[in-house]
Amino acid sequence: MDAVLLAEAETILSECSPNSFDDLASLAGPKCIAAVAAVEVTGAWRAAYPSLDAFYAVHEQRHPSIRVYSEVREQVLSEDDLLASAGMAIGERVRAASTRRKHAA
Repeated sequence: MDAVLLAEAETILSECSPNSFDDLASLAGPKCIAAVAAVEVTGAWRAAYPSLDAFYAVHEQRHPSIRVYSEVREQVLSEDDLLASAGMAIGERVRAASTRRKHAA
């Protein structure tokens, strides 16, 4: 089960680009952040990686801000109008979360 979830998440990450996250007609942002959150929450990364950091490292070239995708998902889920916010400015949210993380380090 974990291997299937991990494979699905990796397919989504390979097919979607963060460059399309700001395109409100694209579901790339919501799909990617949901896929990464699922891998994190379920521990599906264990099916192929020694650590969650190793999973991130493999995907950081294409998704440089992958480590904040779950944080962005939580922001979206906490909003009142999920349908209106799910595709809204995901790229902006990812960039802001990445900036906050860099300044906190």
